[in-house]
Amino acid sequence: MSGLRRDTTNPTALASRKFLEVAFGDHPYGRPATGTLESVPKIEIADLKDYVARVLAKDGLRIAVVGDVDPDTLGKLLDKAFGTLPAKATLTLVADIGAARPPQRAFIPLDVPQTVVTFGGPGIRRHEPDFMAGYVVNHILGGGGLSSRLYREVREKRGLAYSVYESLLWMDHSAVFVGNTGTRADRAG
Repeated sequence: MSGLRRDTTNPTALASRKFLEVAFGDHPYGRPATGTLESVPKIEIADLKDYVARVLAKDGLRIAVVGDVDPDTLGKLLDKAFGTLPAKATLTLVADIGAARPPQRAFIPLDVPQTVVTFGGPGIRRHEPDFMAGYVVNHILGGGGLSSRLYREVREKRGLAYSVYESLLWMDHSAVFVGNTGTRADRAG
C-alpha cells in the first residue's frame, strides 16, 4: 500500500501507468499489475486461496536445481514439495491485443519541476520472424544508452534532457516499444 501511495505522486510511475492504460484500454495489460489503492484492501484470504488453487499447478512449474544432489533424491524432494499440486492450472484466458496506434496523448497535471514524457507504440512480439531485426533497430534507436540515436538527438544535439531511452516490451499477448525522458515543462512538447 505504501508503494501504491508513493506511485500517486511519482511522475514516472504515473506516466508508465497512463501509457499502458492508453495503449491497452480495458484489456488486462491496461490495468496495473500491482493493483490500486481501492482494489488491494478488498483482497480476502479466500481470494488468495482461490488464486493458488487455480494458478499453482505442475504444468506451470519451471524448476532449476544447482548443487550436490543425485536425480533420485531430487525426484523425491520435488515430489514432496510439489506432488500435491494439480496437474493443470485453470487460468483465465487473455485475448491477444495490439497496442493503440499513435497519435494518442494523455496529460497528467502534477506540480513538479520536471515533466516526464513516456512514449511508444505497437512493438514486435518475440515469436515474430522480424523480432531479431527489430531488436537490433531498437538498440540503435534507444536501447544502446549513450550511443543511441535518441540520446544523440535529445541530449547531445538539442540539450533537452539528461537522459532518454527506449526499449521493447513483449508479453504473451502483445508487444510495445516504450521510451521515457524528462525535461522542463516548457520544452516537453
